[in-house]
Amino acid sequence: MFIWHQQYICTGLTSEIHFPEFSVVGLVEGEQLVCYDSSIRKKILKTGWMEKSVGEDYWTRETQKAQGAQETFKASVGPIMRRFSQTEGENKASQSFKH
Repeated sequence: MFIWHQQYICTGLTSEIHFPEFSVVGLVEGEQLVCYDSSIRKKILKTGWMEKSVGEDYWTRETQKAQGAQETFKASVGPIMRRFSQTEGENKASQSFKH
């Protein structure tokens, strides 16, 4: 039985710097597998081996999940910033989870 480690890192920014407002990076065993950012609004495959394993419908669903996470960030960041009195300047929220 082979066990592998998968990790996703989600980052959201509130400032208007030249960087995507929201991004997701997916890693398997430390190797970047996929990425998504609010500028392109599409989950992009970064390895060739995965392309042979799943169909286009998988990438459509994965893109929809990332877009949903982006919308959740946008809806929740304002109340969170107000709760912690951080309504001005640059703010960053980051979340990492493993499977």
